[in-house]
Amino acid sequence: MIGVAKRIVSFLFIILIILFGFAHAFFILLKPKSEHNQDLNDLNNPWSLTKKYHQITEDENIANTTTLIEELDSNTNLFSNYPNSLFSMYLFLTGDRNSLSAWSPNDNPLMIILMIVFSFVIIYWIIEYGY
Repeated sequence: MIGVAKRIVSFLFIILIILFGFAHAFFILLKPKSEHNQDLNDLNNPWSLTKKYHQITEDENIANTTTLIEELDSNTNLFSNYPNSLFSMYLFLTGDRNSLSAWSPNDNPLMIILMIVFSFVIIYWIIEYGY
């Protein structure tokens, strides 16, 4: 009984270390340059991550002069602070990838590499030590 508890505690401790490490890596990679920055050149700025809508004129052309931007909420960039980053990595561990879906794979290849490494590390750890 004690041996099983020790194995469970050590297994969960290593999973927590992996989660904290990857949450920190994603936090450093995906946090915005400034909290209240409206610079749209920053790919991690919540204003550049929101959905944008264009108005269609009566002759069915898209008017590029008018852009409607979806209002920001606390879930626009979950990597803007560390606790949300940790929660996002927990969700990623459970299979929910929505917190990382705002970024295009072409714009941030390092994020894709981190996602793949995270998946392989977790799968290896669960297969090797989670029996």
